[in-house]
Amino acid sequence: MKEKKGKKKYNKHKMNETPTIKLTGHFDKTFSVQREEPEFSYKGLEYSIEWDFDKKKTRIPLSLHGAKELTEVFEKFGFSQINRK
Repeated sequence: MKEKKGKKKYNKHKMNETPTIKLTGHFDKTFSVQREEPEFSYKGLEYSIEWDFDKKKTRIPLSLHGAKELTEVFEKFGFSQINRK
């Protein structure tokens, strides 16, 4: 049998593009801050912060000021901020 030797065809995509992936599951020592939709906000609080630590995920509603302050605290504790959608 004779093997065909030829150019391999590869998917032509831009090599400089960063692929988009959906993060699911548990990512220890991470946190994210989201702006809440008005109809889903808790007692008028516009933001929520969510963090993963020791296999436990926690989410709390808070104000803009609280979101800014807690972002600094989480970063000082060595947490990585991720953007969830």
